[in-house]
Amino acid sequence: MKKSITILLSLAIIISVSACNISLPSAEMTTGATTTETTTESITTETTTESTTTETTTESTTTETTLDNHIVDVIDFSTKTGGTIKYTGCEKPDRRLIEGNSGDLDKIVLLKFAYTNLSSSPSYYQTDFSIVVFQDGVQLIDSVSYSGWGDERQYDLLQASMSTAMNGGTVEFGDLVKLKSRNPLTIIVYKWSDDDYQQMELDVSDV
Repeated sequence: MKKSITILLSLAIIISVSACNISLPSAEMTTGATTTETTTESITTETTTESTTTETTTESTTTETTLDNHIVDVIDFSTKTGGTIKYTGCEKPDRRLIEGNSGDLDKIVLLKFAYTNLSSSPSYYQTDFSIVVFQDGVQLIDSVSYSGWGDERQYDLLQASMSTAMNGGTVEFGDLVKLKSRNPLTIIVYKWSDDDYQQMELDVSDV
């Protein structure tokens, strides 16, 4: 009986509340949606490649080398059709050969050459060449006399300066020169056919 009364009272309360439009407080669950904004910072790394141009300047040094083909160590000269002439040595002449040059005996030297004829007809060296000797810048005059006495080989060399040679023949000859000092000699051989020549220096300090 008591349970029935309790139930009825509860129903009556519910009906009364509904009729009075009373809103019962309700528990509102608010869900906070947290939006995590992820900011992706795009870092652009700009790589600057510096192009370094290295300019290499190559300095072209032109060494002007003048090759004087006229100056040689030893004269060995030839013409196209005439002949060839070579310097072969220098020596002291036999005093008996040059005794007529009193007072100048120690100043005289014998220059030796060889001439080969290449032409078709007999010829001697002066047909193709001229020999000139200088010392201290001055031409030495070939005015040395000699006799038939003394060294026969040297005498024959002196005599052979006017000897002719046939085609292919070689004549060895000599020339006497009186020195002014013991400074070097400059020997120049010229071609008669043109202006070509050869020149050499000769040390006569020990002759």
